[in-house]
Amino acid sequence: AEFRNFAGFLASVSGIFVNAKTHEGFSDELKHDVNEKIDEFIQRELDLLGEDNLVTRENAKEILASEVHPLSYGKVVKLLVPKVKSFEANVEKLTPRDFIVIEHIVVLLKAMLNNGDSLTIFQVSVHILNCASIIARIIDSVANVDVTVLKLRIRVSRLFYEIENHNDALVIKGAYKLRNTYLRHAYNWFDNAVAYDCNCSDQSHHQGHQHSHGGRDLDYIYIDIAIESVKALSLLLDSLLLEAPQVINERELKFSKASLFSIYFN
Repeated sequence: AEFRNFAGFLASVSGIFVNAKTHEGFSDELKHDVNEKIDEFIQRELDLLGEDNLVTRENAKEILASEVHPLSYGKVVKLLVPKVKSFEANVEKLTPRDFIVIEHIVVLLKAMLNNGDSLTIFQVSVHILNCASIIARIIDSVANVDVTVLKLRIRVSRLFYEIENHNDALVIKGAYKLRNTYLRHAYNWFDNAVAYDCNCSDQSHHQGHQHSHGGRDLDYIYIDIAIESVKALSLLLDSLLLEAPQVINERELKFSKASLFSIYFN
């Protein structure tokens, strides 16, 4: 309990020392020492996300997601990037504990978007978007899709939704290539969820005769994936330009535009 209290205090005051105005009158050596210690503290909390003890993991997640000062978000997310890159480099060797850490990282990214002001979000935008892209690639690269990976699809779909909700602060309104990348991930998860043979409406689902408890849980997970991914799709498709195929003259261009429009709207 004492460690938890001290950690929460350090997290909440860390932003004060990151603030450039606070450093006025400090020597360069002292500034370096303070920043180094804050980095070390944040790194230790990130390492605790993979601890065996559940309480320790949850405490670390709560400290980083809810109690870290917004001015320290830059330090947190900067240390997250190499962590998710190492997961991607070893995607075939990821353990269940690694996926728990990835899940916590997604929670941290969402917390930064929801708790930070526009300037703070802008300052960490590149790292947040980079982490989101890498995590989505990891999810799609896993050969054996289990319940843990399916739940990650739900969380990352929610993250895509939050990213689109904060597109002004992240300055990605015109980033069509990035949005199309997220769109492809969300659509594939939605398509996979819809294609899943769900028996949720069967009478056996309620009576429990022919449908196992594990099967029912899986049904609900796929339903949640479909719901969250389609929410993300609704924002990712907003104001997205439909590109007509290349043509050689204006007459073909008009026909191409009309044909493309009729595919999506008829």
